[in-house]
Amino acid sequence: MRGTLHLHFKKPPSSLFALTIYGQYADHMQVLFPAVAYDALMATKSRLRTLREAAGLTVRELARQIDEQHTNVLYWETSGNLPRSNVLVPMAKALV
Repeated sequence: MRGTLHLHFKKPPSSLFALTIYGQYADHMQVLFPAVAYDALMATKSRLRTLREAAGLTVRELARQIDEQHTNVLYWETSGNLPRSNVLVPMAKALV
């Protein structure tokens, strides 16, 4: 092996790299979403559930009344995302 130079670089383990990146991401997200704002967001997520329970409806009953799948209702309750605009009026009527 004339003229060949072999260099051996020690490569850091990929898990160390991933953990470093994740740590930076987690720190960044904690700055963006302080605990107070997160707690307020969690309170709004359960608002649909509170309204549904106050109306005396199960998830399946509400879904049937608004002509949606029960998994959509569960998704809206747990994620805090709003349903499509064409669902809001029937949902409001069902929850009154």
